[in-house]
Amino acid sequence: MKVLTVGLMFTALLLGGCSVGEDLKSGLDELLKPAAKPDIEVDATVAEIDAVAALKSDSAKLAGFKAIASRKGLPERAQVHLVTPVIEKLYSDSDKQEVLLLLINNPGFTHTAKKEVIDRLNKIKPEQVRITILGAINQRNSLR
Repeated sequence: MKVLTVGLMFTALLLGGCSVGEDLKSGLDELLKPAAKPDIEVDATVAEIDAVAALKSDSAKLAGFKAIASRKGLPERAQVHLVTPVIEKLYSDSDKQEVLLLLINNPGFTHTAKKEVIDRLNKIKPEQVRITILGAINQRNSLR
């Protein structure tokens, strides 16, 4: 493989000068890079969230969402993905609040997940629940 690369670079240098050779080398380097592997851990967590959301029992959904929301090292994409099913699939507003507070208080809570919570907050009807969630976000921001 190296012989081929060197041969192509030498040919490019002869035909077009250094800049073409550098372009060719960088193009070859890009082609020879291994393809990015999908992040199976994140995909598995997202699939787990979807499986919990599909459960019929609200208490089972609550338990599943709580376990995921409090998980150490919860990836950012999973945090963001968790917000919508929590708000849309849990019946009780207090259950929604409980899970979202666990997520917000998770040490790995990200700004992207924070934005997702805030963007979806208007889907929770009781103002007191929205105030509590915003208060937790504000409290967390003051600790950083």
